[in-house]
Amino acid sequence: MEIKCSDEMRPVKLLMENWLEKAPAAFRQALATCEIGMGRSTDPKFMVPPHAADFPLYVGDARQRDPGKMVGGVYMPKNPLFGKVIVKDELEALAKVHPEQVTWRPVLNHETNRYDLVGVKSKDVARAYVRDELVLDAAPDMLTPQYLSPWNINWFPQIYRAPLLYSRIEEAVEIETGTNPWGTVMNLNMMDYAGFAAFESSGQASNNLTKNIDVQSGLMTSVIMNLTSSYSIGLEELKRSEVASSPFGQQGISIKQQYAAYALQLLTDYLMIYGGPTDTYLQGILGVNSITSWTGTSLNGYAVANGANVGNAMYSALIQILEPFLTQGFNKWEEVIVLLSPKAYNLIHTWPYSQVYNPMTAAAAWAQNFAGGKMKDGKDPKITFLSDPLLAATITTGTTGIFSNPFNAQTYDYTILLAPRVKAGPDEKMQGLVLAGMPLKEFAYPVIPAGYQSEYKFLRRYAGIFAPVPGAIAAYSGFGQKSTNT
Repeated sequence: MEIKCSDEMRPVKLLMENWLEKAPAAFRQALATCEIGMGRSTDPKFMVPPHAADFPLYVGDARQRDPGKMVGGVYMPKNPLFGKVIVKDELEALAKVHPEQVTWRPVLNHETNRYDLVGVKSKDVARAYVRDELVLDAAPDMLTPQYLSPWNINWFPQIYRAPLLYSRIEEAVEIETGTNPWGTVMNLNMMDYAGFAAFESSGQASNNLTKNIDVQSGLMTSVIMNLTSSYSIGLEELKRSEVASSPFGQQGISIKQQYAAYALQLLTDYLMIYGGPTDTYLQGILGVNSITSWTGTSLNGYAVANGANVGNAMYSALIQILEPFLTQGFNKWEEVIVLLSPKAYNLIHTWPYSQVYNPMTAAAAWAQNFAGGKMKDGKDPKITFLSDPLLAATITTGTTGIFSNPFNAQTYDYTILLAPRVKAGPDEKMQGLVLAGMPLKEFAYPVIPAGYQSEYKFLRRYAGIFAPVPGAIAAYSGFGQKSTNT
């Protein structure tokens, strides 16, 4: 894989290269022809070419929580970028029986400036992308004498796929598209209140006391970065995938596409948690407030000590970080998401509260016993624990397990407390507190084709984390694990 970036994104490039070096060989081989690009949307090297907007292969749903509808047996997301759905009656009937035989193409409608989804019939999706009028590649017939006779070959019925790392950070933030998917900056308007009610002596001629209520506005802004992941499909690959004796078919091509999308997603998750280099001004969750270094015993430290009441000690540690977080929010947080490293998550879900009296774990005791933090409507806040591998520590010594995390080179892990939404304003309207600016989540387009292979790019436009209420985020280092033995 080749990684291209602007100067300010060079630290992220080094991190991605370190991640690839430690990835399984099968994963590196799958990404051998892929390319990842990171840079400002105003940089000529990372600008989106003009033909991409008119001839996309795929436009993704950036408003993930908006329900779509079923059209011809195919789920169509509700998206501000989409317009009408155009499909012939016979194709709609075909899509219900054989959805793989109908390809849904986004076509730009210049009158509405939205993408109409047009259903077209294709023998198979992969060849349609290479053979149709958008790409203009020729695909001559090719012989395959290199293959052995089918009766001499025995295959496993499935392909072994290497397990991959993941992140759950998108479950804790609100993805926001905004109003212009092709803008260069993303802005968030904020509103605060000034003034208060006052005592007044009515009827006195000398009374001139006034204290008017007012509203003041603010603005948060961030540049928009273009993140791309590209892959190539050669004619030889297409022809080999069509050989009847091959049990794999086009799985290799589809897996390559999935790997390219996965690499782009993991890069985005990393930027959401840690943020970009200083020069990019991309805000990450860990950069909203200063990170608190945990001075007490870590969860791993309690487990290593192996006392009789390990779960009780872990429960007490959870109180020390959760109670102040709820209190500083004046008990307005409807939900609190606690992002833990896998080590910390496993510890609070496995160690008993007491090895003598109570086998309940710290996490189970918290879910059952927690009754504090009453909100305005009398309900209890929902506490959700999530495991995120990107927060794990890098441990290279000791006997409790040797592992490495290319996204966190420290020997300690991170713990993040996050309130995703709150009722705000006089009308108590629910709104997000941790917003991920993503003007364009998924967009695919072909690069100008070559004679023997065609290159495709996945594009994502990202503007960082917007946290208008900083108190909705708290981060700790070393809470779950400080080192191998602490």
